[in-house]
Amino acid sequence: MRPKHRGISRSIVILLTLYLWTCVVADAQQLPRSLTIGANPPGTVFYALASGLAKFASEGAPFQIQHTPNARLVMRGSVLLTAPLVRKDSPIKTIHDIRGKRVTGEYPAQLANWYNLFGYLSGAGMKWEDVKIVPVPGVNEGIDALVQGRADVSLCALDAAKVKEADAAVGVRHISMDCSPEGEKRLRRAVPGYYPHWLKRGQATAVVEDTCVNAYDIYLTSHKGAADRVISTVLKGVWDNIDKLPSLHPSFKDWTRQRAVDPDVTLPYHPAAVQYFKERGVWSVALDDAQRKLLGFNP
Repeated sequence: MRPKHRGISRSIVILLTLYLWTCVVADAQQLPRSLTIGANPPGTVFYALASGLAKFASEGAPFQIQHTPNARLVMRGSVLLTAPLVRKDSPIKTIHDIRGKRVTGEYPAQLANWYNLFGYLSGAGMKWEDVKIVPVPGVNEGIDALVQGRADVSLCALDAAKVKEADAAVGVRHISMDCSPEGEKRLRRAVPGYYPHWLKRGQATAVVEDTCVNAYDIYLTSHKGAADRVISTVLKGVWDNIDKLPSLHPSFKDWTRQRAVDPDVTLPYHPAAVQYFKERGVWSVALDDAQRKLLGFNP
């Protein structure tokens, strides 16, 4: 049940990021005419966030950022929360109850969801063979399969529009992952960058009781060869307008200056991003140590 992709590095969370791509220019002072932000399809949280970042990253810059579908971290952004979803009347209460059940999977058009489900299974000490996979291309089709009765379990980001739609149609609820100390170790070992997060009852659609869900940080990334001036220009555009982002999408509430840099990341920062954050006094010795370690894994 593994995807057919090759060359997946230790920094697996790269598959879950927004990609800022630019051609390497010969003159470091020259800015390209356009940049590309790659994200998930329209209707997803990633697409909405990419649109918001593009708006301010290119505002006042001599280039336009386009939405089209290699890597250094530019800044850490919001937290994305995901959790398995079942019908409200389902006997399934926790992740351990999905053994032998019909679970949507494969997700060739949205590989991030493959890793989300892989993390849940791994945290619970299970494998793909322990469930019956219902192949779907992406998250929306997975929720459709649940609503239509073709699957017992699907998976989606918290408070997504598709979850609200399913809840209105048939009634759904999220179930908890294994948040025991052993479960957290298994989760972090399976997918570096993933960590558990507790939600209170009613904190999001389909959270009908206190629920432990999977969390990971959304990254704005770039190719390591991207020109320093491109990175600093993009960072300034986002940094100076960061208070305006939440008005574009609720998920931007956690896209803050305080979260932009952190030693608990899985990709090394682009050198221009390091310099930018040092100039603003938010880069620490702990970040230097983390950067050296990550460059050892991803030179």
